[in-house]
Amino acid sequence: MDKVQDICEKVYVDDAIKWYISSIVVASRRANQIQGLDVGKYVRIGCSPRASIAFLKMAKASALMQGRTYVVPEDVKAVRHQVLRHRIGLNYAAVADNISVEQVIDGIVNSVKTP
Repeated sequence: MDKVQDICEKVYVDDAIKWYISSIVVASRRANQIQGLDVGKYVRIGCSPRASIAFLKMAKASALMQGRTYVVPEDVKAVRHQVLRHRIGLNYAAVADNISVEQVIDGIVNSVKTP
């Protein structure tokens, strides 16, 4: 198992992808301030900076499973729900309006420009 993790650590991540990941995490904390993001009003608490680390590791693993030695934006998008689902807290209005955390995540990710 350690060898797979060692290989995963060596997967290349361009600075543009790192910026993309950090922008998504920051957007989760400022979701109610993003113009045109209808689901932003449902976020009680956004992701901590540690979410960026998990995002990066999961995106690398996704790239490796696809047979690549580098991360592309699709890897980030592929793991978005798994990484962010438990890191974003929704408010009561989300429950009342039947809004899922996945809908909120999709809105946040779609609000950030893909590199």
